[in-house]
Amino acid sequence: MNKASHRTEPSAAELLGVQVFMAFLFVATFSHFKSYLPQVAVDADNAGYINIAQAIRAWHFEYIMPKLFWGTSYAIAGLSILFHLSESTSLLLISVLSCLGTLWLSVRLWGGWVAAFFAVLSIAWLQRVFLAGSEPLFVLLIFSSLLMVRKKKWLLASFIAALATIVRPAGFFSLAAVGIVLLYRREYLNFCFALLIGIAVGLAYVVPLWIYFGDPLATYHGYRGDWNSGSPLGLPFCAIVRAIFDSNRPMTNLVLNTGWVAFSILGLILLFRKNSAEYTKAFPVEVVFAVLYLSFLYTYNSSHWSFSEFPRFVIPVIPMLLVGFRSYFPERRAVIWALAAASAVLAALSAVGIHNLRPI
Repeated sequence: MNKASHRTEPSAAELLGVQVFMAFLFVATFSHFKSYLPQVAVDADNAGYINIAQAIRAWHFEYIMPKLFWGTSYAIAGLSILFHLSESTSLLLISVLSCLGTLWLSVRLWGGWVAAFFAVLSIAWLQRVFLAGSEPLFVLLIFSSLLMVRKKKWLLASFIAALATIVRPAGFFSLAAVGIVLLYRREYLNFCFALLIGIAVGLAYVVPLWIYFGDPLATYHGYRGDWNSGSPLGLPFCAIVRAIFDSNRPMTNLVLNTGWVAFSILGLILLFRKNSAEYTKAFPVEVVFAVLYLSFLYTYNSSHWSFSEFPRFVIPVIPMLLVGFRSYFPERRAVIWALAAASAVLAALSAVGIHNLRPI
């Protein structure tokens, strides 16, 4: 194979093969130590999403704690009703299909190499895809909104970004990025319509909370216990630095999470260098979103979550950061496949936990 041929952009179909390969390695490795499918129902916040979905199906919320945002649970309930699936199966199906859609969108938005490295670099992403979670659906909606922006379909982009916001509240920064760029371009009519769309989706989301919990911001207020004070925002990097110097943190976790923080900072800097000028000029919504979203992560006022979950939180902006790194990473298929194998196995082992590494 000559130099030109092996640097041809990977296609979506090729990356689908990589994804299937990683799925096989992850499930095989995980299943060697723990039962796979039962874990989907209880991993991370999945039990909470499933409980809310069951309450939505029955439209009975007496025993629900309104902390998690309900967008994922609405999707679970809808899929389980339409296809007569269990809630855990619906959640896993949503995660896997969202991942595949995200893979296709990544190729469309940033090209095959950026999409390839996005698919294989983050073990947090692989865990949320193969053990399910809200992130795949959230990222699918964010990327879909960005694609609609590129097509100049501002109202559809705003609607999809608003849907992302009810899946995870940080989706607001996608909606805000659209609004900021529309204002900058003096497209006031589109801005007004985008604002109305955001308000409409927001009202549709909060009305049931208002009726059944007496608080339209019940899910937002449910996160107060995670913050160091009454505000979700603090001084930049204050909570992250405090967590880094926590002596009880495992070294592997410290190295991995600090690496992702450093990656995000350096990638953001590189995004504004001359090599990326064409990208930043052509796609300002993506850049504004990355800046707003990362600014939130850097100022998130939780000594625990701001750092311990940073690799998961940073997932939606990884492709934009990779654009900054584009001239530095190796465009080799062998590298992609090697990273795919390593990431899938490490993601499975990390999900199992070192203390559980005994075959079932």
